[in-house]
Amino acid sequence: MNHLFRKTGILILAASVAAGGPGVLYARAEETTETVQDIQQTGNAEKTEDIKKADLAKETEYAAVSAAKAAMAEIAVGETQRVTIQTTDDTAGVSEAFIEVYSKNRDIVEKYSVSEIRENEFVFDIPAEKDDADDDFVVTKLIIARGGTEQEISLAEYRADLSYAVLPTGSDGTPVSGSVSFFGEDEEKLAGKNADDGKFVVVLDPGHDPVCKERAPVNGVWEPELNWIISDAMKTELEKYNAEVYINRYWEECPGKTDLDNMAKCVTARAHRGDKLDADLFVSLHNNAAGMGQLQNSAKGSTVYVTQYGAYHDQSVVLANMVMDKLAELGISKRGVETRDWGSGGGTYDDGTHWDYYAVIRESSLNHIPSILIEHAFMDNPTDLAFLKDREMLKKMGQKDAEAIVEYYGLEKGGGDGSGQEDGGEDQRAQVEGFVRRLYELVLGREADEAGLKAWTGQLIKKNNTGAEAAYGFVFSDEFKEKKLSDKEYVDILYRTCLNREADENGAAAWIELLKVPFSREYVLRGFIESAEFTKICESYGIERGSIVLTEPRDKNDGATRFVARCYNVFLDRAADVDGLNAWTKVILADKEEARNVPYGFVFSDEMNKKNLSDEAFVRILYEGILDRTPDNQGVAEWVEVIENGESREHVFEGFVRSPEFTELLNDYGL
Repeated sequence: MNHLFRKTGILILAASVAAGGPGVLYARAEETTETVQDIQQTGNAEKTEDIKKADLAKETEYAAVSAAKAAMAEIAVGETQRVTIQTTDDTAGVSEAFIEVYSKNRDIVEKYSVSEIRENEFVFDIPAEKDDADDDFVVTKLIIARGGTEQEISLAEYRADLSYAVLPTGSDGTPVSGSVSFFGEDEEKLAGKNADDGKFVVVLDPGHDPVCKERAPVNGVWEPELNWIISDAMKTELEKYNAEVYINRYWEECPGKTDLDNMAKCVTARAHRGDKLDADLFVSLHNNAAGMGQLQNSAKGSTVYVTQYGAYHDQSVVLANMVMDKLAELGISKRGVETRDWGSGGGTYDDGTHWDYYAVIRESSLNHIPSILIEHAFMDNPTDLAFLKDREMLKKMGQKDAEAIVEYYGLEKGGGDGSGQEDGGEDQRAQVEGFVRRLYELVLGREADEAGLKAWTGQLIKKNNTGAEAAYGFVFSDEFKEKKLSDKEYVDILYRTCLNREADENGAAAWIELLKVPFSREYVLRGFIESAEFTKICESYGIERGSIVLTEPRDKNDGATRFVARCYNVFLDRAADVDGLNAWTKVILADKEEARNVPYGFVFSDEMNKKNLSDEAFVRILYEGILDRTPDNQGVAEWVEVIENGESREHVFEGFVRSPEFTELLNDYGL
């Protein structure tokens, strides 16, 4: 919203109260600048255009994403994915917004128009079509159209939150819950189970495989087999700790086998396995060769490749050195930590560094997952070859890799038997499931579906969500909103859900009154969530209560909201509309001093002007609205005489707002 300083000392906000927002905001300008309107009066079209461009630059200069989130990590065909993007810039003046969504399976980008533009927020609803089943999607770009100019904002740093999958369907057409769709029918052959129990999640990637045969045996050893043996031993060791471990391929299966001729897609599929499992670490396991398979003596030992991406580079270097130190205990020499640059032909990360050459590292970084690639030894060096031909030594390599990860991340002992199960793990899951089932029953009025139960339980166990956030997710789900409940029905459900009892008449009435504008349903929900009763409910299920963040300006300061609502009632003789209430409270939130000027926008609005008040009626409404008292006849007569003697109504208005009584009124509202 542009603030235009007029030479009269009045700050104008170009919107209409009658239309729901501030009409004219009275203020003292500490400086004066020419506006478009001023220049237009002089007929200088060129200068007018320059100012318009300058205003647009001001608007877009600070436009940046502050938060972005896809509502669900997995959705079924027929469902709708909701993507919410918050910006640091006001959305006023935005005529349209789009997002670009990349289909990983089809390798195409599709564009979706905004569903709703809110204050500092864009909402997009993306339907999951039949053809989307078994596909993964990434929201890559936000495009804002404002003032005839488009601004593109990369969403690269939010890819972890903006990646989602459309669940494949079974023979009966229903979603296959919990599958990792990129791996299709071979998912059950992959090690591990779903990564949703709060443990440290590691994805191990045994490099190469027997299906995509780009590696032939070298000096009697075969790299796909070496890497598999190392990874299997590494998994066994890690699962003695608080870790959940997934191996990226079954012994004889390639995760990208749908396109065996495209090695790039196969390797990319491996990396996205980590993304699907919300991994904490991705480790690719390899062995090296210096030449064409002939024995050589110059190159030997371990090398670890790390990302160039600044967010993970330094920590990856530390872990890489720890891995090599552990391998050195077996007699394997250290070659060092390395990076490999894609070069100018590739893209760049959000910190400006070039993409990494190796796909598993590059894609992991793009998905905000730390990663390393370990080259354990050389298959064409006589010393290293002796290690690699010893199966027990290969197992020790895997154990040493695991030890480095355990020490670096401070993992604690789990079950101790390699099962990866913690004591009480199943009890915890059952407990949290009880909380989620309760939300399904009380909020949605139905039994939990398995996919939803699993997703919410996993998020709560991993502490990605709190009890408050889960309650919010149910209460503001499309399914719940489609019920179109009255305020009373809404409050009744909150009593049962958050207080575990039926509503009392007086308490319910008080909450319902809050919903008659000025406050939102989110505001009321937070009141219930922050109660002692809901806190106890969350504690009984072993989860963190948390809270929710209120985003609407009207919900952020009770006093400001009530004051603005009063202005609507007194001056315009009607209840506040939501858009107007949010617009005016935002003005006060930005600067409490502006509260003194807010009544000006109402008193001199188009809506007020249409009332055609007499001078006496005008003065009387100032007594009620500014001084908060019944007007006395003598005072009214004196102010009317001031107007009749040639002073403007603005002059009389300023006399009222400068009074001690108005200051006291503002103090009553905490302003």
